[in-house]
Amino acid sequence: MVSLGKNYYPTQYEIIPTAVDATTLKSNAVFDAPAPQAVIKDEELFELMSWTLEDYELAMANDEFFEHVKTKFTDTKEPLLWEERKQLLEDKFFVVGGNARYMFECSVEEAVVELNKAIEATDNIEEYVKGTRGIFSSGAVNRLFSWYRGEGNAESSLLSKHVARKLAQMLGPSFVQKISASLSMNPSLDGHLLELWFFAKLTHGGVECYNIDQDGATFLQEKWESEKVPYFDPNGRIPLNQAKQWLAPQKWNQGGYDAVFVELLDDDERHLVGTQAMRVRIRFVQVTRADKHSFKDQFFAMLLRKLTNSLRGYRFEAVGVYFAVPIRKLATFKPKVDVLQVQKDVLVPAGLEVETTSVAVEVVGLHYKEFRASDDPKRLEIKRFKSE
Repeated sequence: MVSLGKNYYPTQYEIIPTAVDATTLKSNAVFDAPAPQAVIKDEELFELMSWTLEDYELAMANDEFFEHVKTKFTDTKEPLLWEERKQLLEDKFFVVGGNARYMFECSVEEAVVELNKAIEATDNIEEYVKGTRGIFSSGAVNRLFSWYRGEGNAESSLLSKHVARKLAQMLGPSFVQKISASLSMNPSLDGHLLELWFFAKLTHGGVECYNIDQDGATFLQEKWESEKVPYFDPNGRIPLNQAKQWLAPQKWNQGGYDAVFVELLDDDERHLVGTQAMRVRIRFVQVTRADKHSFKDQFFAMLLRKLTNSLRGYRFEAVGVYFAVPIRKLATFKPKVDVLQVQKDVLVPAGLEVETTSVAVEVVGLHYKEFRASDDPKRLEIKRFKSE
């Protein structure tokens, strides 16, 4: 039986009449609607393009806007010149690419954590990048891609160089070459395919380095390989926990070198870590497919100086500067730096003895199948949304 609740007050409720005058009522009858004359869309998808570096630069040049997002780039409270802002932007662009939300709402450390989580949480990431599985989902995979206007339709690509590096080391060199057409759509990745392939190959079978003998014949000079390649900040702590350690600078535009190899030995040529290792050999590697290269000696000297402080008591036996190029350029590529310049502008500022530290400047060739602009993207194995 239904009873009145304790919150019922008769004065607050009107009496409902039992008899109603029908002439005062209006009909709510439902009639068939006419067929629509135009197409009705149940859902519309707006494809917003990802931000380019130029887009970010325009925003960061606005003083009022920059002050609003400044804490996501730096802890300093001092005013920053444009060149300082631009450097902060470029460093962060390496990680977040065209994702404006990560750029302006997260610190670079927070963005790295979120992107790494997205990579780990996405099953069969290779299928998404190859285009065999769609990326329109609510899952974490959406965070790993960017959109840029191509010829006609928008094309998707990996979000940033940080994401591309992580995936390259996870999936290997064949993965890099298979997605080269897609990566070339991203302005932040175009031109870096060879470097991505280099790091992928380094951890998947090793990089074979070729040279040319006196008769003009190509021969295998040596093989570089590593189980993993940790990233490091040249201004921070350098992770030296192995006797043979490959490292990659975090900054995408670190002046002059893309990778560093540190080798620790004792006097009997044994590889050791700790106080038993007395000798150090350093190899700087620049990976390039360009005809010209940069050599900013101050960055080499700065890292060597930091290593000498970390490895006090060790004897720096050798320092090498290597240029790794596609093998088709091996015979024609000419470094614009020589042994004397390295001694004068790198060893001396770093506090190393020129007489006791040997220096080498070499060019090595890589068997790398390049994706060229003349190649028809439709004929590549992987082309997003359009595959034969």
